[in-house]
Amino acid sequence: MSLNKKITLLFPLSLILYELPLYLSNNLFLPALPDITKSFQVTNATAQLSIAFWFLGASAFQILLGPLSDHYGRKKMLLSGGVLFVFLTLLCSFTHSILWFLIGRFFQGCVVSTILIAGYAEIHEIMEREQAIKTISWMGSITILAPALGPLLGSLLLQWMNWRELFVALTAFTVLSLCLLYTYMPQDRPQLEKLNLKKIFLDYQIILTNFQFWIYTLFFCFLLAVLVAWNTLSPFYLMDYLKLNLIQFGYLQLYVYGFFIIGINSRRLFENYPIEKIIRGGLYLSVSYFILSLWAIVYFPQHLFWVMGVFLLFCLSAGLIFYSLNRKAIEIPKAPMGTITAVFSTAMHLFGFLGSLAARTLYL
Repeated sequence: MSLNKKITLLFPLSLILYELPLYLSNNLFLPALPDITKSFQVTNATAQLSIAFWFLGASAFQILLGPLSDHYGRKKMLLSGGVLFVFLTLLCSFTHSILWFLIGRFFQGCVVSTILIAGYAEIHEIMEREQAIKTISWMGSITILAPALGPLLGSLLLQWMNWRELFVALTAFTVLSLCLLYTYMPQDRPQLEKLNLKKIFLDYQIILTNFQFWIYTLFFCFLLAVLVAWNTLSPFYLMDYLKLNLIQFGYLQLYVYGFFIIGINSRRLFENYPIEKIIRGGLYLSVSYFILSLWAIVYFPQHLFWVMGVFLLFCLSAGLIFYSLNRKAIEIPKAPMGTITAVFSTAMHLFGFLGSLAARTLYL
């Protein structure tokens, strides 16, 4: 087996299989949120915190993980995080305390952050720009199936099992994916010299003071925050307010992320256009459709056709520029890739947390 094939195909595929259970941990149980509310005997707002805490955890330790990944090796960090994720998922499954459930969700999010810092940093570092964008785009088209199919799959599985058993199934999936990742992820070489705290501080200073980096990063974070807000609000909006059943809820979520996937793949139609021009056009459309979506769900929540119509257009335009914004942001600062992705991932998941909290204010 050629090294090139291992790097360009088998490693990305293994990383995808590892991402799926991690991201499914935040989407597979969405249709079960009302059941979780009853199981722990808490309010809807408290149950929704399980999503917010996941994103809060994902934004908590990136600043430390970035330099550690650069120094000790990305493969070691990624696999260690996966083992921890297995134990945390079992904790969420078996606990009967809402406090421990939220703690488990928080640290699940902490583990997920290693995907960008260790996994995707490796992709960006070993590939040129266009190859990296194409690779993470087709990877994203598959991993986006987690939020796309997750709610529908969860709805179907809930016909035969309870929400606790969903987490047990995720544990088994994670163990399998870790074995594949151990086999096919390139072995990086950790740095032999000691950690240079002064250099780490200077690297972060370079990134944090780079205006262009923040322009692309914040626009990316805005798009993500809107999608997270929808994930948080949709179970209660669609099932509690509009009285849709589990299967109908799952299919509507499939439409949402299906349009997002179409947007991702439609970038191929604009390969001859400068990436900056694609981003400007996509941002104009995304912001416009976001404003229309917010207006529709606040003032006409009973009209599902209009709410879903404009939100699907938002997903389409957001998907078009999602990974282009990612690549443009991380290639601008002149600093170690793990450190750059640590800052990017921190901002990304912090906005996910804020998006989830914002959705709680729109509860109908």
